[in-house]
Parts: sequence; structure tokens; C-alpha cells
Amino acid sequence: MNTDLQSFVKEGLEQRLSREKLAKALSSAGWPTDEIKTALESYADIDFPIAVPKRKPYLSAREAFMYLVMFLTLYISSISLGTILFQYVGRWLPDAVEATYIYDTTTDIIRSMTAAIIITFPVFFAMSRMLRQAIARDPEKRGSKVRKWLTYLTLLVAAGTIIGDLITLVTYFLSGEISARFMLKVLIILGIAGTIFGYYLWDLRSEEKETPHDWKAYPTGLKAFISIIVAIVSATAISGLWTAGAPGAQRAKRFDDLRVSNLQSISSSIDSYWTMASALPTSLETLQSTRDIYIGAIVDPETNINYEYKLIDADTYSLCAIFSTDTTNSEATNYNTVNPKFWEHGIGHACYRIDVRKPVTTEVPTIIK
Repeated sequence: MNTDLQSFVKEGLEQRLSREKLAKALSSAGWPTDEIKTALESYADIDFPIAVPKRKPYLSAREAFMYLVMFLTLYISSISLGTILFQYVGRWLPDAVEATYIYDTTTDIIRSMTAAIIITFPVFFAMSRMLRQAIARDPEKRGSKVRKWLTYLTLLVAAGTIIGDLITLVTYFLSGEISARFMLKVLIILGIAGTIFGYYLWDLRSEEKETPHDWKAYPTGLKAFISIIVAIVSATAISGLWTAGAPGAQRAKRFDDLRVSNLQSISSSIDSYWTMASALPTSLETLQSTRDIYIGAIVDPETNINYEYKLIDADTYSLCAIFSTDTTNSEATNYNTVNPKFWEHGIGHACYRIDVRKPVTTEVPTIIK
């Protein structure tokens, strides 16, 4: 605060001049309204011969930590929420260029972003509530520089996001490339950034008002706003958990993906053996011990039992494994494998009949029970 301004206000109050007169005189001299207000509020409005300074708010290291954590978790929660909604838009309105890989990719992203929301949003909500209660007990804490700097930084980031979002919208509109998929993503960004900007702008403008300490004392509009945000984030997190699937089911899927990958590696090694020896190996152990032939695992990753290898005739064999999941009607496919359609499987024991003279096709294989 300017020392001349502070001295003027102090001397004026000690001479029993009213705050209105002091404010009017300073305003006529060109002092900004906010500086006048700050200077006057630095002294208590009590009847005493000399100006009594108010206690200046002190921000402890603990409160600074809480503000930093609150805004950090706000950013992470916002990005995670937007990312999950983007993935749902991609599922509902797939792009022909990326539709082939969409389910496995989006499920992994939804799973990680859902985990982020489950951790960060409750922390943000708890920190926000604790800090509002602290301000209610001591309104002077609203003057915290850390709080104001982080709030204005958040407003800047939100405003920049909104401006960038609108620039992108106009750019695509002028290019004639507006689609429902694109518009939904624009609205998601606009909704999240606009909500953050509107809330914290309102929070700054309501500094003169007394901050309620109890939830019941919150304004109806604020309670409705907070309830809607919590409901949206909670619904998104729940839908993310539903999409990601149960942990046990995901682990079973990963085991089955590894089984298919192992069978594919074995099949590729058998092709190499056929090229060298013009015959099929008598067993997987023979294949594994052959020089210059690379082969992956020949045992099931979960049971440690060897995969089944059977010779059918001179150039045909079968590879068998026991699977825990059914991929025959699944929209998600293990695209780490070649010709994934061929390697589809049901639950239980399944064998794939392979002719070493013919390439693996995308046709559904003959499953030997």
C-alpha cells in the first residue's frame, strides 16, 4: 500500500473525519476506488482517539499448501473430466480414420482418467470446503495473496481455454468442417472452462459478502451449482468405472491377450522351422531347442502348463489354450495381434487349426473342442 495514502487515512481518522469524506477527497484526487477501500479497511471502525490498525491476515505454510493442492487437483479433475467425455464422443460418433482401434484405446484412457477423478476430485472438494470454512471464521483470510494469485491464474487459464476453443470453432466453421463430433467436443471444453471461470469470477466479486460457515447457510443458487457439478463429476466417474470394467475381468482379459500373443509367436516360429526343415516340429520343446529359431513362451502365463501342440498331418497342426474371456462378439479386440479375427476365442478350451503352407487369414478359425 502507498505510504502517503496510508498516512493520509490514518491522520484523517485520528482527526475524526468520516470515512465517506476521506473516500470522497481521495477519489477527487484521482486515487483508484480499490486502493481507497483497502486503505480505509486497514483500520478498525471503532471509537478510539487514534486510528486502530486491523490485524493483517497471515497465511500459514499449511494454508498455502492447501491452496496449492486445491488448485492442482482442480486442474487435474477438469482435464480428466474433459478427456473422459471426449472418449465417449469418440465412441458415439467414431471417426472412420480411427474407428478400427477406438475401443481398446478409449477404454485404457477412460480407465486412467477415471482413476484420476476418483482421487483428485474428492481432494479438491474437501480442500475447497475447508478453506471456505477457514475464511468464514476469519474473513481477513480472503486477502491472502496466494489465494488471489492462484485464483487469477485460474481465471487466466480458463479464459485462454475459452478463447482458444472459440477460435478453433470459427476456424473449422470457415473451413466448412463443422461436424456433430467436433461441436460436442467444443461444447465440452466451453462448458468446463466456462464453469470454472464463472465460479471463480463470482467468488472474487462476492468478497464483500460474508462467507457462510455451514452448508445450510449457503445461498440456494450456490448450493444448486455445487450439487450439479458434484453430480456431473460423480456420474462421469461411475460411467468410467462401468466402461473400464471390473479389475478381475480386466486381468482375465490381459491374460487372454497374452495367451493369443504367445500362440501367435509359436505359430511364427513354426513357420520359420518349416522353412528350414521342410517339416513340422514334433513338439514345442523340439522347436524351442532348435538353433536360430526364436520362440516366445510355450507355457500358459497363469497356470504354467504347456500350450497344446498337435500334429494333424504333414503340413497341418493345431495350437490350443484355455481362455477365460469370450472375444467372439466383443467390440474390443487385441490389436497387438496380426489378423485378430482369426484369433477370436470363447471361454474355455479352444484350438486353432493352422496349415503351414497357407497364410493365416481373417476368416473365423475352425475351433476344435
